[in-house]
Amino acid sequence: MKDITTTWQFDHLSVFSREEDETLLKLATVLGLHQGKRPAFPFPGRWFYQGKDALLHVVDVEDEAQVKLNHVAFRSEIPANRLMAKLDAAGFDFTLARVPEEGVVQVFLAVGTLLIELDVPDTDMPEDIPVVRSANQLKH
Repeated sequence: MKDITTTWQFDHLSVFSREEDETLLKLATVLGLHQGKRPAFPFPGRWFYQGKDALLHVVDVEDEAQVKLNHVAFRSEIPANRLMAKLDAAGFDFTLARVPEEGVVQVFLAVGTLLIELDVPDTDMPEDIPVVRSANQLKH
């Protein structure tokens, strides 16, 4: 049986962009992505899908002159408590957030200048884990 702690899949790439910048729309067209449903985060943005997978998350911000990498995300079925124990043991600082209405906990950690998001089920997690409230919370 495969250990689920080693099973991670690419989930999405997140970028900051001005809403009026058409560069990402052109890229989405080239990649065959279509704009689709986005959870009810309290800040503006767009998600672009390939089939049922939202591969490109765009956070609309006014203070970026050009498209800028925000983070790379991976997902797993590992229990959140087990993941947090592994991150603690490895010496990583991390921040928790919740995806609205999706049953997912987001674990954010910095690896040098790269922000990584690890998405895991929110089973057995406290209800008071907050939703990211603004795009500024995603900047590091």
